[in-house]
Amino acid sequence: MAVVLRTYTPRQLGQGQVGFRANQNLQHQNLRSGEQDRVGTDVTRALFSGFLGAVVFSDEGDALHRVRLDNGGGTPEMMLRFGSPTASINQSDGPLAVLYFRVSPDAIVDTRIDFTIDPLSSFLTDQLGNDVPIAAAAGRVRVLAPNDPFGIAANAEDTVPGTPAVLSLQAPEALRLSGGQAAFVFDPFFAAGPAVVDIDPRYGTATFTVDDTTPGLIIVTFASPDNTLNEVPGDFITVTIPTRTDITPGTTTPVVLDPALTFLLDSQGQTLPLDIEPGLLVFF
Repeated sequence: MAVVLRTYTPRQLGQGQVGFRANQNLQHQNLRSGEQDRVGTDVTRALFSGFLGAVVFSDEGDALHRVRLDNGGGTPEMMLRFGSPTASINQSDGPLAVLYFRVSPDAIVDTRIDFTIDPLSSFLTDQLGNDVPIAAAAGRVRVLAPNDPFGIAANAEDTVPGTPAVLSLQAPEALRLSGGQAAFVFDPFFAAGPAVVDIDPRYGTATFTVDDTTPGLIIVTFASPDNTLNEVPGDFITVTIPTRTDITPGTTTPVVLDPALTFLLDSQGQTLPLDIEPGLLVFF
């Protein structure tokens, strides 16, 4: 299981500390009754059977880090400290760090735990040593069944008319991929030029080709020879499209991944069963 710390605004960081807390106010779905049952601290502790390591990303590849775990107080806590001599952490927005855990074989399927950032034990400083304000958002861990389909979604960031629209394939589960194909379908009306496709190397190593010959359809075919793609879950494929300036603010348009043209291959080259969710592009 991967716990990813991500940002949505690039700003160089020289060092920082982030405290995480697993919320004890948990619930899981009772699969027989359909009711929501409280889950106690014992289940929280049993969710993770081991810490496997962490990675902190920096554009210059010089990030150092230390992780401290504390489970003695009843609620699992994690403290991540990091620094970069060149202050190149978060120079590019996206995944800042990832912590890997082994899920206990006794974990209850569909258990859901909220991870929150503790503002009292967290701080960030920029390249000059000045404090950087933090606006924290919680994340959620859900225990899946072994036979659950692999969930992906078409994601679209809210966009101002005339500025680039950023579409992405979003995968919330860490599972190494050897290759696949993603077919983005959208209304070509809002596009004001050709798209730019990218796979961020922080999500793994991959090569890709793009077919954009059909308006409103972009097909990205990719391969990861070392099976590292999506070992960090998130938006590993992004499609950036310039938009028209005359789009009325408030306009919304769906963005979907065509299930007939979209597939993912696991590290053994086997096709994964997919659960695909649509996205919505909003102009504001």
